[in-house]
Amino acid sequence: MPYYHYIPPFILRGFIPEETTSPKPSIRKTKKQRQREARKARKNDPETVSAFSLRSRLIEFVPVPTTSGVMKFYQDASNQEHLEHLENKLSELEGEAARVIRELHIAAGRQSSNQTFTLPRSDLQLLWKFILLLHYRNSPIEEMFQEDHPRNAPIRQWLRHLKIMKGYTTDKEFWLDGLHYYLSTKHSDILKHAKQCLIYGPSHLVGETNVDIPSHPWQALAYESLINDHFLGIWRSHEASEFVLGDNSYRIWEGTLAGSPRLYEIYVISPKLAIVLKLNRSKTLPPSSEKSTLSDHPLDVPQTVYNRGPGALGNRHASPKDQFDALERHLQSPNSNNDQFTFRINQLTVNQTYLVNQVVLENLATDELLVFASRDAMLSTARRYDTPEGPFLKQNRQAIAELVRLG
Repeated sequence: MPYYHYIPPFILRGFIPEETTSPKPSIRKTKKQRQREARKARKNDPETVSAFSLRSRLIEFVPVPTTSGVMKFYQDASNQEHLEHLENKLSELEGEAARVIRELHIAAGRQSSNQTFTLPRSDLQLLWKFILLLHYRNSPIEEMFQEDHPRNAPIRQWLRHLKIMKGYTTDKEFWLDGLHYYLSTKHSDILKHAKQCLIYGPSHLVGETNVDIPSHPWQALAYESLINDHFLGIWRSHEASEFVLGDNSYRIWEGTLAGSPRLYEIYVISPKLAIVLKLNRSKTLPPSSEKSTLSDHPLDVPQTVYNRGPGALGNRHASPKDQFDALERHLQSPNSNNDQFTFRINQLTVNQTYLVNQVVLENLATDELLVFASRDAMLSTARRYDTPEGPFLKQNRQAIAELVRLG
């Protein structure tokens, strides 16, 4: 029976410990449990990751193929001949994203005091879409499309109108329609559709004042906002530590900027690497406008080299309007596909790595899994979380204390 992951399997496989494919837990068990574990160990399953269950308060060894997902969720009942067409498209996107992320790991593994990673615009666009869908697939459907959810009060009439027009009877149908749109539409076309939203009124009021706006321009606007409102950077964990990953890690954020939430969005892609989005406005506002536990973390803006771009793009004396118009013309040219973006791979300290993990731990739900690669690194993180240190409420401290005890 089809099993659909909201954390891609290739990312979970990055948490399989390199030193062993048959981990042996140091957890007190009954004789029957020890016998059962011994039989399982003899199977030598190479597709198993270590995870702490906040529900059972035990360390478990869970198979990648059936971890962090749900049964039959991406099946599209409106396409009976090809029920799995969304899963197939998603697999294609994940395959391409896995290639880019493998290249990032290679770059991060090079011995250098100034590690960088360069990729063409076409791969960067692919990475943006992959990140958006990581968030989309991890977000509760009811928060996005349920008419009676408090967060959807401003667009309630629009949601109701669209469901009637499309014949939808469930929130999931709306969600699948959005997934299909993102997977089937080119990056450049999505951005064009977002610009079309202007005919329906100011972008911040779309869906509030005009119930006739189609769903796809609205979804395109969310895509454009993610890209235009943030710059992308890379963090590498300290050599003596590692990042951890929770079931809900791809919908969490941290910090505020001038009172606005979501200063940082963190996407852990392996024990050693995290892709980070930071609000663009932080580049022009004073540091005092940031309230965050991560403000001391280095995060450089990528350097761009335009492939045969108009002269105004490289002219520091050109007016902002001339530069904007030149960029718009350049993006319409096939030359732009080969623009080069160079990202610094920012090495974190042990303390900075912990502060990233603290955000993950603080946002775990009571029934979720916490995936890790190295038990020693995980225990170091857990021990520090199990202290009165602020500023977070440490709402999961009691559960994490049990992880420390098991260690």
